[in-house]
Amino acid sequence: MVDVRWIRKRVGIFLLVLVCIGSSFAAAAPKTEETQLTPEEKQWLAQRPQGIRVAYDAGFAPFEFRDEQGEFSGLGADYVRMLGQKLGTKLIFRTDDDWNKVLGWLREGKVDVISILNKTPEREGKFLFSRPYVKVPCVIVTRREAPDVKTLNELAGKKVGVINGYAVDEYVRTLYGSVVQVVGVSNASSGMRKLAFGDLDAFVVNLALASYTIEQEGISGLKLVGEDVMELEYSMAVRKDAPELLAILEKGLEMVSPAEHEMLMNRWYALDRNSERLALTLRVVVFVLFIVLGVLAVFFVINRTLKSRVDERTKELQKELDERRRVEQELRESDERYGLVVRGANDGIWDWDSASGEVYFSPRWKEILGYTDAELPNRLEEWTSRIHPDDLDRVDEATTLCREGAALHFEVEYRMKHRDGAWRWLLVRGVGVQDAKGCATRMAGTQTDITDRKESEGEREKLRALHQAIIDAMPSALVAVDNDLRIIQLNREAGSLCEDGCGPLLGKELMRAIPFFEQDRDVVLKALQEHRVQLVPRRQRAIGGEVRFEHMTVYPLPKERIGFSGAVIRVDDVTEQTRIEEVMVQAEKMLSVGGLAAGMAHEINNPLGIIMQCAEGAKRRIAPDLPANRKKAEALGLGLELMNEYLTQRGVIGYLEGIHDAGSRAARIVANMLEFSRRNTASVESCNFNGIIDSTLELAANDYDLKKKFDFRQLEIVRDYSPEMPVVPCNSTEIEQVLLNLLKNAAQALAEMDSPPETPTLWLRTSVSGEYAVIEVSDNGPGMPEDVRKRIFEPFFTTKPVGSGTGLGLSVSYFIVCTNHNGQIEVDSVPGKGTTFRIKLPVGGTAE
Repeated sequence: MVDVRWIRKRVGIFLLVLVCIGSSFAAAAPKTEETQLTPEEKQWLAQRPQGIRVAYDAGFAPFEFRDEQGEFSGLGADYVRMLGQKLGTKLIFRTDDDWNKVLGWLREGKVDVISILNKTPEREGKFLFSRPYVKVPCVIVTRREAPDVKTLNELAGKKVGVINGYAVDEYVRTLYGSVVQVVGVSNASSGMRKLAFGDLDAFVVNLALASYTIEQEGISGLKLVGEDVMELEYSMAVRKDAPELLAILEKGLEMVSPAEHEMLMNRWYALDRNSERLALTLRVVVFVLFIVLGVLAVFFVINRTLKSRVDERTKELQKELDERRRVEQELRESDERYGLVVRGANDGIWDWDSASGEVYFSPRWKEILGYTDAELPNRLEEWTSRIHPDDLDRVDEATTLCREGAALHFEVEYRMKHRDGAWRWLLVRGVGVQDAKGCATRMAGTQTDITDRKESEGEREKLRALHQAIIDAMPSALVAVDNDLRIIQLNREAGSLCEDGCGPLLGKELMRAIPFFEQDRDVVLKALQEHRVQLVPRRQRAIGGEVRFEHMTVYPLPKERIGFSGAVIRVDDVTEQTRIEEVMVQAEKMLSVGGLAAGMAHEINNPLGIIMQCAEGAKRRIAPDLPANRKKAEALGLGLELMNEYLTQRGVIGYLEGIHDAGSRAARIVANMLEFSRRNTASVESCNFNGIIDSTLELAANDYDLKKKFDFRQLEIVRDYSPEMPVVPCNSTEIEQVLLNLLKNAAQALAEMDSPPETPTLWLRTSVSGEYAVIEVSDNGPGMPEDVRKRIFEPFFTTKPVGSGTGLGLSVSYFIVCTNHNGQIEVDSVPGKGTTFRIKLPVGGTAE
């Protein structure tokens, strides 16, 4: 045990030896005056006429500090000023009470050099260092009444102070942070005072700084205990991007003579005041040696055999000592290796003794949350209070499993609140130390900041979701497969390809998962083999009793971009497109026929009028009840009754009636043909579709044609009217004509079936679809094949026998709906299932 009163003695002895060693090295060194700067180095200094920017520690006496006048003082200050004179350059000094801020200046290039700094592995990666020019040991200081200790390991669980940002801070936290409670202080004065007042159990500081601080502050009641913690070598630190400056400073240090070096050391350590104590110490040592030699001589004389035993025991003790040193060295290396690994991993360390409730958080653990070591106490609530509320249950579950012994290890990801208010994602791993009952009484582990990874995963997830949303929004069915025809991606619409539902599809073989593609296997394989787009043009598929048209395209994927062969199969429902194309073709036909009808009607009307007029005139000229005919017949002596009887028996009267009937029928055909060539000028009014259908059904119910063998009274009529039908601008008479035509056609088709349904039925529905009011007329009749359906609206096209229809009924209906009312008329039909006609009229528009 060494009392504080002897601290100065130890400093004096150490520095005296240091000066002697330094003097011997200096004597062996080459003459400093002969060291010359190279032209490049001189040019480097000349390019900085303002001088070299020097930063220093404001509270690191006696090495460097800011004195009462605010000037840069201390051993480092004198050395830097001496180098400035020898190098012939100006110096600009800068400091701050926050030492970490000063280190940041050098790291950021805001200063060029720090006058005195200990080189550590972490700092060596950030700065350039000159050769050491000052060496000093670090010691443990405790209160006088505290028990004696030799190493920091004996202070387990105690509060040990270190100066924040100093090399000893990093050393103690790295090697003993899990053993003692490391408490950072701002400077040596603060640490000594905290130790004296009982806020710290020990204080680790370099010997010179301890001596100087105790002398300046007048602190008593302290002592030095144990072995030296570490020896510090101090150099000049240069910013990483200025190797030229480092070379210049090295040469400047060579220019310092041994006498100048000794003068600076004596000035700040006052060695002459300790010389008497040194001599006294040496005399005491010599006296003790004489006593030991006398005792050894007595024992040698008494029993020479004891010497051999002592030698043997000494050898054994030496072996034990060597073994202990070896173990200690291995432990030291292990601690250093552990410290390096922890710093390299950049992880925070935590240790929780659940039995005592004590918890330890390493400085890096706190730094991850934006705090310094001194700002965040080592309390359990500092951890739990910062966990995101949504993650508390998950963290508690993982911790409980480990504490109860259900799991030796645990790993959990959760969020904690940063100092700036943001949430940081953390990956926490730990292990539990179990007691005899299998419960963990202590847990320890690491904490890693994974916020960047989580944000990247979130962005990738958003991109995947956006990609899936985009392909799901497409009306086409998309299925991506690999070279083995296994599904690797698909959109929502692809499910429509499975009539009975698909279930999970990813990873399944295409043809088994979606039998729809079985017929296209060769097409898909060809696209994969030839790396060319393959097309399967429009084809039919019955879905729910309705014929749909589909178009399939197979696009090979670029192997060089995705790393494997694959293809995307696209299936488009082109039913509506096909219908539109058919309507366009139909419209073209109608336009051409309309022009033809106009010309034909005018050309036929004239001779047709003469034929009908002549036929009517002939009948009138032979009629016996007309006075003019009777008078003329009497003048000729001809009896009209006999003549009429003759003409009747010979069929002439029938011929004339046939001519007249045929002319009337031809006139009606001409009238229908004229509908193709002119717009209707009939009045338009607001009508209710439901009422129009009801009135049309009343007309159809009275229409019974014995020859055509249909009767509406034998049909079941199903009305499905929308109660929200708006009024529609139209010509009600024309719409009735269209509906009546459709009803009659449906009734005739049902009547002519060889095997009619058990209940012949007509369905009439009304609805609203977008901007259109819709009427649907459906039946369960024979339906029609596709080739007939495509031509159903062509003029003069009919499937009925000659004389049973003109083939103009649906053509006229088409022009009434499409031309006169700007609407649409569509037809869907499945052979053997029935037919549906769909009339669409604009709700807000007006018929032209």
